[in-house]
Amino acid sequence: WERNAETSENDTASSEAADAELSETENSVDDLNAENSSLENNNKKEYYCFGFTNSGKSTFINTIIESVGKKGNITVSAYPNTTAEYIKIKVNDNLTLIDTPGFIDKNSITNYLNSEDIKYIMPKKEIKPKILQTKPNFTVILENILRIENIDNNKTNLIFYMNNNLNYKKIKITTTDSLKSLPKKYVELKGDEDIIINGLGFIKVTKESKLVIYTLDESIISLRKKMI
Repeated sequence: WERNAETSENDTASSEAADAELSETENSVDDLNAENSSLENNNKKEYYCFGFTNSGKSTFINTIIESVGKKGNITVSAYPNTTAEYIKIKVNDNLTLIDTPGFIDKNSITNYLNSEDIKYIMPKKEIKPKILQTKPNFTVILENILRIENIDNNKTNLIFYMNNNLNYKKIKITTTDSLKSLPKKYVELKGDEDIIINGLGFIKVTKESKLVIYTLDESIISLRKKMI
């Protein structure tokens, strides 16, 4: 896919609403310190950190190291499989953390992108929700990788939790056929579900909706009970 250079449409709700959404997901320093104490008090000297590629394992370990006043020195990268071997990090005399190579997720959007595009879509900063209200028969186009059509009779808010720098366009369905050649999936939401675009982020949908989603492969689309 080729990245869309056009400026995104400014159609977000108030920054206060976005900040409220974000604040619900923040982890407190107290929780992190409590987790550190729990690890140390379990009478185990070593803990392995497992997970999918680009899921934040190295960032997580660096955060724990920094919480005890040390410098996190594990390389963090947007490229998959940056951690190629087991890395042991001694936090203190009672705790050693071990970073591991990530599992490959066959249903991730990163399987359909080159390394530069992967780097582009990965968040670099704290994510701020992007809120777009879609009317019936309107579509949201995200870069050249995602098209979401509202085929319901009602308006709905789509709240995107993705890289802040991605470009969005909101237009009438009949205005363009852009991305309609991509695989598509019909989704019907009950108002208590999120849409996951695996490897890209997720979309909170605020009410019952009927949508058509076009993206690089329908296997990367799934639903879950909303988290926020």
